[in-house]
Amino acid sequence: MRVLVKTSVTAALSLILGIGALSSFAAPVTVVGGNSTSIGGWQISPDPGINLNITGVNSSQALVIQSESATFNNGGPLNVTFKQISADAVANVDLQTATIANSTGADWSAYTFSLTGSASFESVSDVFVPPVGTGVNYNTVSLNPQTTVKYTGTQLNDAVSTWGGTTSTDQLVISTDPSTNSAVESTFVLDQAPTVNEVRAPLAVWQSLTGLLFVIFITMLRPSKPISIA
Repeated sequence: MRVLVKTSVTAALSLILGIGALSSFAAPVTVVGGNSTSIGGWQISPDPGINLNITGVNSSQALVIQSESATFNNGGPLNVTFKQISADAVANVDLQTATIANSTGADWSAYTFSLTGSASFESVSDVFVPPVGTGVNYNTVSLNPQTTVKYTGTQLNDAVSTWGGTTSTDQLVISTDPSTNSAVESTFVLDQAPTVNEVRAPLAVWQSLTGLLFVIFITMLRPSKPISIA
């Protein structure tokens, strides 16, 4: 009987502790651009224009960013800076999903994620699947070098692209390469920027302008009439 009671108490205690451990990762920490937070041995600071929801560190010892939202009012770039603040900082960051809004006033022909500093992308299989949606059609992705992921295609003005979440591997994985020397801590920046198409005036506008300039030119060449004095 005592064995049964002891076993039941132990099981209940384990369940409570397990629930507590899970709950620490259940509610994401929201970081609004221009602010910062510290999780997993990294201080994370997004630029104004980028907001992050960070879940925490998972069982694989990866820092999980559940979602990112970014709005571009110009060609950017927008950055997220990671500064190591602990010698046991985690070695991977998983960006699971992102929504990226084009408010630049022009269409885009490409979108690029790039890294500066200590971090790198492992392979093209560890980055987002090219997104497709209303006003969005990215059709190719390339990784060259290991710090630059470029998506080519189109994203129309005012369109919002949704990245990640189609499969369990459809996410952006960053290898952070943290320093084990607390005196030489690592820093890296995740940089994002679209390729904004040049806005050109319609052909009819150019034709009208050409015609107007021609009339002005002819008028200037025409001799003025002599002034007659009565």
